[in-house]
Amino acid sequence: MDKIDIFVDHFVIYSENREAYILNGNAEQFKSNLRDLVFSEIRDTLLERAQVLDNEINLTEANRHVSPQHDRLKDAKTALMDLHNDLLWNKETE
Repeated sequence: MDKIDIFVDHFVIYSENREAYILNGNAEQFKSNLRDLVFSEIRDTLLERAQVLDNEINLTEANRHVSPQHDRLKDAKTALMDLHNDLLWNKETE
């Protein structure tokens, strides 16, 4: 079960015939928690992509002096981590 399934199971109650959905809690709480979930998913995805780039950087480390790909990978990883950190700090200051 992923985070989205847990979120839906917590906030949505299905009618008996499953034709209607009922919100469990108030709308503000739902929106706030949905926003948190989206931020969390984005941050997790950015971190995963940065880890993939980190692995590729390690593979090109031996050729770093002759390959411009190494520098591009490092720049891409730095950009992803900057975006990840910006989202993290922005969320914590709200």
